[in-house]
Amino acid sequence: MKTIKEWLEALPDGYRERALKNLDVQKAQCLKDGFENAIYAAFFWGESEEGHAFWNEVAHENLPQFPPPKSINGHLLAALKGVIGQSFFGESTGYYHVTRDAMYFAKEAIALAEGGES
Repeated sequence: MKTIKEWLEALPDGYRERALKNLDVQKAQCLKDGFENAIYAAFFWGESEEGHAFWNEVAHENLPQFPPPKSINGHLLAALKGVIGQSFFGESTGYYHVTRDAMYFAKEAIALAEGGES
């Protein structure tokens, strides 16, 4: 018997880091009698960046290609660009409609979606 964390630490490079990043810390020290049982219990696969299908393959010891990172869809990207391109001062209210923090994160999201760095 090993802890879930110990089972995940035995994964090859790349898979190990991804699994440990997703590991539910409350479950890390739970004992399991095999790798498959450990990875099933480690975290909610569907909520991970890699997704359920990826971890299902790993659980069955088929090491799939790493999935591409989730991206912003085209409609959201266009909306973000539109918001950034607008004047944010509302004449009728006298207030800015978007905070500086929101602008910063929107620009970061666009840069990442377009494959660049901010």
